[in-house]
Amino acid sequence: ILLSLFQRCYWSDMFTGRLRSEIPPALNSLGDALMLANARLTVLDLSDNAFGPDGVKGIERLLKSTACYTLQELRLNNCGMGIGGGKILAAALIQCYKTSSAEGTPLGLKAFVAGRNRLENEGATALAQAFKLMGSLEEINVPQNGINHPGVTAMAEAVQNNPNLRILNLNDNTFTEKGAIAMAQALKHLRSIQVINFGDCLVRPAGAIAIAETVSEGLPILKVNEC
Repeated sequence: ILLSLFQRCYWSDMFTGRLRSEIPPALNSLGDALMLANARLTVLDLSDNAFGPDGVKGIERLLKSTACYTLQELRLNNCGMGIGGGKILAAALIQCYKTSSAEGTPLGLKAFVAGRNRLENEGATALAQAFKLMGSLEEINVPQNGINHPGVTAMAEAVQNNPNLRILNLNDNTFTEKGAIAMAQALKHLRSIQVINFGDCLVRPAGAIAIAETVSEGLPILKVNEC
C-alpha cells in the first residue's frame, strides 16, 4: 500500500460564515479524501469551528480509520461539541485504539485539547474512559467545560494511567472538595508532570490543602502550578 505523505491537518477556524448544516458533509468529504489517499495523520486541528455534535459526527469515520492510527495531537478547542459530541468523540477514540491495537500499531495520542466545549460531566467521563484506555497522553487541556466533581473524579482516575503526562489544564471547571481531593491523589502518580492549571476551579479549603500537600511532598519537575 502506497502511503500518503499527508500528516498534518491544520483546519482551525475554517467554516466561518457557513451554515452549521453544511459543515458535517464537508468534514465527511475531507475525511474520505484522507482515507482514500492512505494518509497517516499525526496532527488534526479543528479548533474554533463551532460545529457542535453534528460536526463530531462528521469526523467520526475518519477518527476510526487507519488514517488516525498514528495520530499524536487532536485539537478541538472551542467547537461547541457538548455532551453528545464528547460521547461520540470518546467512542471513536476507543474504537480507533482497539482496532489499531489489533493490527499491532496502537493509537498513541499525546496531546488532547478541547477547551470551551460544554462537555460537562457526561462528556468528560466518556473521554476519561478513552484516556484511561490509551495511557499515552502527555498533554490534556480541557478548560471551561462545565465539569463538576463527578467528571473531575473520572479525569483523575484516567490521568493516573497516563504516567508521561506533562501538562494538565482543567482551568475554570468546578472541582469542589471531592474533585480536588481525587485530583490530588492522582497527581501523586504523575512523576513527569510539569504544568498543572486548576485556576478558578473552586477547590475549597480542604481541596486546596490536599493539592498543596501533594505538591509539597514532591513533584520533581513541576514548573508551573496555577491553583
